[in-house]
Amino acid sequence: MEEGGKRYVDTLNKERKNIMEHQIPESKFEDKRSNIIEDLVAQNVFKIDGRQLYELSLYELMKTYTEKN
Repeated sequence: MEEGGKRYVDTLNKERKNIMEHQIPESKFEDKRSNIIEDLVAQNVFKIDGRQLYELSLYELMKTYTEKN
């Protein structure tokens, strides 16, 4: 393998190792969704239309959250 190709493979291996070692942070949507669920639970809301909060989409959670507040 040529020297340039070896460096490329070494770089890819280092990037893979970094990805595996560091957990990818949650997306902003998931973070917002988690915050809304926490707030609803604090208001003693555990289910909406017979479904657990974690089963609902961000839209459904936000709709209920804005109606409650």
